[in-house]
Amino acid sequence: MKTIKYIYLFLVCLVMSCTNDEIHYEGEPYLHFVTAGSDQLIEQGSGHKDVEVKYGTISQVSGDKEVKLVLDPSSTAKEGVDFQLVKGTDNPSGKVNGVFVVRLLESGATSVAKKAVFKLQSNSIQNAIIDYQTYTMSMSLKCSATLMNANFKNTEAFWNTPNGNYDIVQSSTTNQLKVKDFLDVGIDLVLNYNPDTYVVTIPDQYTGSNYSAAPYAGAPIWVKQSTDASQVSSFNPCTKTLTVYGNYYLKGTTAAYGNKKEAFVGN
Repeated sequence: MKTIKYIYLFLVCLVMSCTNDEIHYEGEPYLHFVTAGSDQLIEQGSGHKDVEVKYGTISQVSGDKEVKLVLDPSSTAKEGVDFQLVKGTDNPSGKVNGVFVVRLLESGATSVAKKAVFKLQSNSIQNAIIDYQTYTMSMSLKCSATLMNANFKNTEAFWNTPNGNYDIVQSSTTNQLKVKDFLDVGIDLVLNYNPDTYVVTIPDQYTGSNYSAAPYAGAPIWVKQSTDASQVSSFNPCTKTLTVYGNYYLKGTTAAYGNKKEAFVGN
């Protein structure tokens, strides 16, 4: 009951943002990861990428206690092929946190993501019952965004007829792609992207077309980022694929076509 009471108090303070003066826990340390995982891209030509995996204990550790990072059998990534444990054990004596270093190997990386599911293991420190007890790292090869300068087929379409062909080019604006003549002749679909993750955002833009039927006849049709946070637009230069979730709506009205998907595959 004492253990349950302290863990309950710890969880309450996580929610209520207790200060150190409000809670003083001296029970068992209990191991846990700081986050649930991460998505990692290994740059083509880099050779490898080192990633820190942070973990903590609920209370300060007394004496030398070894903690290991172990790979769960459910993982699709393999140690020695896809990654190495550069720092395989950690000694958190007198601390409440620790760090492992995982080296991701370009030689084993592919455009299709592999997953490494890690767990914490110690002969002297128990694992906590709170989150996070596993850390899932997704790892895949990151090719240069310049590979997106090519001709693509619009395999899944809302705005146009499916299977239309469009050139995608790097814009003169940094970290921006343009799908040429996609919205209309002479009107490109503009896409901004994160250079680290290749996650795409859609700036608010006019499609070049107006709605024709009453009661919104003449209202300009615009497109912007999807209003559904779970719909993440992105591209993968290695596989030459682009997925865009846009929200098509009538400017100046409350009417909208809603969130729509456009998928592109390189020819």
